[in-house]
Amino acid sequence: MAVISDPQVANPGQPSYVADILGVGGITTVQRKYALSDLIIWNNRRLAKFDWFLRQNLKKEEVDDVEVRYIARREMSVTVSIGADSTSSTGTKNDLFHIPDGEAAQLKVGDILFVAGVWHNNDASTYTTDKATAMANGYILESVEVTAIGAAGSGSGTGNTQVTVVRGSGNDPTSAQQVTTTMKLLRGNTVLTEGGTVPDPYDISASWDYNYLQLVSKTLGETDTSRAVNYYGKLTKEQRRQLKVRELLRESESHLIWGHRRSSGSNKLKLFTGGIFEYIPTASDALDGVSRRIDYGGAANVRRTLEILELIGREGSDRKMGFCGSGFDQEMQIMFDNRVIINDELSTKYGWTVRSLEYGGIEFSWTVHPLFDRMSTTGADLSKDCLVVDPEFVGLYVLTTLDLQVRENVPDKSKSHEMVDEVTYQFGLKREFPDAHAYIYGML
Repeated sequence: MAVISDPQVANPGQPSYVADILGVGGITTVQRKYALSDLIIWNNRRLAKFDWFLRQNLKKEEVDDVEVRYIARREMSVTVSIGADSTSSTGTKNDLFHIPDGEAAQLKVGDILFVAGVWHNNDASTYTTDKATAMANGYILESVEVTAIGAAGSGSGTGNTQVTVVRGSGNDPTSAQQVTTTMKLLRGNTVLTEGGTVPDPYDISASWDYNYLQLVSKTLGETDTSRAVNYYGKLTKEQRRQLKVRELLRESESHLIWGHRRSSGSNKLKLFTGGIFEYIPTASDALDGVSRRIDYGGAANVRRTLEILELIGREGSDRKMGFCGSGFDQEMQIMFDNRVIINDELSTKYGWTVRSLEYGGIEFSWTVHPLFDRMSTTGADLSKDCLVVDPEFVGLYVLTTLDLQVRENVPDKSKSHEMVDEVTYQFGLKREFPDAHAYIYGML
């Protein structure tokens, strides 16, 4: 049976009648027949926006494997973490830094590191961590030079490497400010002595990731009687096919966003593709140690929003696309008013309204995704949430022979005098560079 809309009802566009072989609401087949294809396509574009976004960006990629693996290389972070508070080789020099093993492995003797939050005067006889004092007295930001790197696990704490440095921007003071885990180091160059030897090469090893392609199917049955009767609201063969294809895509949308990568079974596997949400890193996995699952932390305000825009723009391309609830969209329009524009190029491309805001060289665009409002509950309001994806680092995998394959008029052995059409689809999400994506929540 097909749900259709009657333009004469009080709420136009809302499903109101069910069509079957007896007609709809007493309307006979000799009366006007409404085209249903536009309604079906409209629902797909509205409820499967992420899928539509991937397809319109030509990000669909045919593959011949259901477990697709791909190579990934991540650039070195511009910052270096402090795994444990600094200690001293003698006195209070605080010249022994304790860096997480993975980050210490990327350092070389001769590297210059700037200590964020620590300033000193020209000869490093006086230190301060107070920015106002540093500004008033003309202090400089401290830099240190790496002189020795210990073995993995040689530092204080668990999983840290001891790194020996010269403090005080080359002054090597006998007493220096302790560098704590609340601080960060900013990576500088490896400075060479003229005529000296070059540092050993360091190559970031390649890593690999993967995702599954899940197999899904839809069927639509039709009895002998239904095929013979020409009733009001009856779908043509092409419309029946479109209906099931669109239904399949709308349901697949939930997996592309929220799906969890997993498999079950041993002989015949059932595979589930992982969505973009589970791929977004927390602080422990992010390159800069800052979670991309971003807690807005209160009422909407311009300052906090600009902070978040700067964060989501740190990695990846300079264009981001957001899929959000209606509340997030409204707050953005209220906060930025005439700075928010309707992006005609993207709105025309996708077939739904896209708004854009430019800040700090980043173009952040967004559209309201109905699923965020529809999924909201009293205890979990998603209407002010926003999923942010980088178009350069997402794609859609489809199996070469199973990209929305339609099998028509397949006999249903379990039911006499009935034929079914089957739509089969095997797809998965291609997802790369976790830091390039984000999820914003907690806006009140």
